[in-house]
Amino acid sequence: MDTNDKSFDDAQDKEHQLYELAYILEPGIAEEHLDERAGKVTGIIEKHGGAIVLADNPKIRGLAYTIERATGGKRQKYSQGYFGWVKFNALPSAVVEIGKEVKAMPEVIRYMLIHTVKVVPYVPRKPRPVESAVESGKPTEKPTEAELDKEVEELIA
Repeated sequence: MDTNDKSFDDAQDKEHQLYELAYILEPGIAEEHLDERAGKVTGIIEKHGGAIVLADNPKIRGLAYTIERATGGKRQKYSQGYFGWVKFNALPSAVVEIGKEVKAMPEVIRYMLIHTVKVVPYVPRKPRPVESAVESGKPTEKPTEAELDKEVEELIA
């Protein structure tokens, strides 16, 4: 590795970047303990110097396919789980540790941690009001055939 590459990595590591963590928790978690378990995920992020930008409380969802996972010497199959996500800013070096700790949580069935970019929401512009001839007080006149022919000839020429 070139020394210039190392200095680039060091400079990049000093800047917080935006990441998103999506996770699926076991469906057997009682509703009253769900916030506590989701809080553990955000606690891991904050412990490593991350700052939460957005978060969604986990909600029970049917999974697209059955997930098998070995826990305590037994294989368990899951067809649903509590899906939640967190968007946060953190140093790239901290993200590796965050991923390891989330993976080690016994209640997390699956997770995905990605580097993302800030998305600016699209806000459509309001159309400008078009002033009609009736509103402007001008009488509406239809052009004659001769006037249309003359205008077409001018456009062609």
